Amino acid sequence: MFYQTKTTYETLEEIAQTFQIKVDEPVKLYPDEQRYKNNQAFQHLEREFGRQPTPKYEGSAPIKLVEAVHPRAEVEGWRKRLSA
Repeated sequence: MFYQTKTTYETLEEIAQTFQIKVDEPVKLYPDEQRYKNNQAFQHLEREFGRQPTPKYEGSAPIKLVEAVHPRAEVEGWRKRLSA
């Protein structure tokens, strides 16, 4: 789901570095909204998304992240899970 966005972001970062273009810190939309104020696992996921290495979440989480080799494999993986 995020593969194409990630690769586009990485390509833009490379172009900026090549041409020595200053890149501002990412802007987080609605940082005070606290849409996950009742779910610490989702707060962690949103806050740490994109950081490498990703800090480990120490609590129990109702979510599971998996990586696929390409976008089509992501779709097929979810299709299999939903039909099971």
